[in-house]
Amino acid sequence: MDKTLIKGMKVLETLADFDEPASVSELAEACGLTRSNAHRVLATFQTLGYVAQDSRSRRYHMTLRVWSLGSKAVERLDFKQEARPFLDRLNEMTGETTHLSILDDIDVIYIDKLEARHAVRTFTRIGGRAPAICVATGKAALAFSRPERIDRAIAGIEKFTDSTVTDPSALRAELDAVREQTFAVNRGEWRGGAYGLAVPIFSALDEVVAAIGISAPRDRMAEDRIEALTDEIKTIGRQLSVRLGASARHGGPT
Repeated sequence: MDKTLIKGMKVLETLADFDEPASVSELAEACGLTRSNAHRVLATFQTLGYVAQDSRSRRYHMTLRVWSLGSKAVERLDFKQEARPFLDRLNEMTGETTHLSILDDIDVIYIDKLEARHAVRTFTRIGGRAPAICVATGKAALAFSRPERIDRAIAGIEKFTDSTVTDPSALRAELDAVREQTFAVNRGEWRGGAYGLAVPIFSALDEVVAAIGISAPRDRMAEDRIEALTDEIKTIGRQLSVRLGASARHGGPT
């Protein structure tokens, strides 16, 4: 895989994550590059018309050409369609409600779901949202977000149930564990009695683009069942990441 191309796309994606125009130094630090490398990448994208530099502040921002390119890609690729076979497999394997979710700032949005095969099930709806830091798919994606987004999520936490974790140190420790273990658990933190287990989904640029997981009533999510299902759900997550072109460390080709 072309390392120069990967560096370039990393800079472009990182610039897209900034709420305001960014300096060369900020982008270099965020991408783990030297300042000269980051500057070369930005100069190339500026020449191609994907990035512009403010003449006064010398800071960089993306142009509408990127939006145009992304719009064409969206027309050709239905992410839900790509993920649906994996959602089906997870539903068949567990018998529980399965979700495909994406982040919207500090919330998670359920963009697809399949219902459990049980009469008693947890309630969610496609298009519904929840605080990312309180649900499994949200935590699975949030853990890999930029620090600024994590800070906002922790600052905005509310006590939704008796099980909601509100201590900032405990929340940071949990997200650190999610990054290390690549799975997240919700133990009734958003809706009392509703548990969840989820894993992140990585793209070809090694960025988390979504999360996939299950939710079920607490009495069907004892700790031994969570432990038993974790490896199987992680396998499905890796397979979907492969489908999206993720690198070897996330289950993709070497």
